[in-house]
Amino acid sequence: MIGFPPYILLIIYGAFLLFYLFFGLAHIIHLAKYGGGTWVGYLAVLFFLSASAIILFVTWYALPALDWQTPIPLIQTTTF
Repeated sequence: MIGFPPYILLIIYGAFLLFYLFFGLAHIIHLAKYGGGTWVGYLAVLFFLSASAIILFVTWYALPALDWQTPIPLIQTTTF
């Protein structure tokens, strides 16, 4: 069996979250500068922050239930 440990996925997810944080802050700053004076801008920021909070809550809720030592199989060899 060829596999990899699941914490590799956690590292990739952490890198994704860093990129998301960077572009999310740029998004909020852009909305505050150019569209924050209208109710649509406030609604967009509220929607963005609430969606981000939901994603982080689901991640926080789901990650402790995983076994981080059991390898994820990529190729399984079977004998007949």
